[in-house]
Amino acid sequence: MDTRMIVLSGIDGSGKSTLLHHLKKHADDNHHQDWYFLDLWQRGHEIGLIEDRSSIMSAMYAMGDVERGFFVSDLVYQIVESLDEIDYELAFVDSYWFKYAAHEVARGHEIPHYESYFACEDNVSHVFHIPTDPAVAFERKFPAVSIYECGGQEVSKDHFVSQQAKVEMEIRELIKPYSHTILTPGSSSEHWRDEVLAIIEKEALV
Repeated sequence: MDTRMIVLSGIDGSGKSTLLHHLKKHADDNHHQDWYFLDLWQRGHEIGLIEDRSSIMSAMYAMGDVERGFFVSDLVYQIVESLDEIDYELAFVDSYWFKYAAHEVARGHEIPHYESYFACEDNVSHVFHIPTDPAVAFERKFPAVSIYECGGQEVSKDHFVSQQAKVEMEIRELIKPYSHTILTPGSSSEHWRDEVLAIIEKEALV
């Protein structure tokens, strides 16, 4: 069985993980045993690519900008490619790349290469993007924080928020070539779950 990918995209703090949780609960409640919910770090550990998260992060931040971008792309490529070994109908992916991009941009680096993430699999069926005000996302994820640490470098909240607006715009450009849906802004995770499920049914992705 070819595993088709459903990618959840959005800036750091947009609600990707929460939406993934609600989709997984729906799958469990309705006995969708052939739906797989991919945590990139967990899957990387399962197939032996990631032994220790902290050591991977330390090594990554010691690299140059270009090397680091390609390292993350290649790591994600290998993890997603490993889905071919799994007999599932759908794989829901909470895209870690967007969290990484958020940190890189906030630290003053260019937005890292992302093309290989989608290009590594021909079976990306749909991308669901959670549109988010960067200031709201920051407050949701880091309440009462004015200085944020990104890979050992401290950046102000205002700087981080302003840079995330650039990431949001970049994401919207990156997903344009793919079948995608911009979810309703400001809705609850439960509403987004219902939107996702309705489109999966409408487009006969299962």
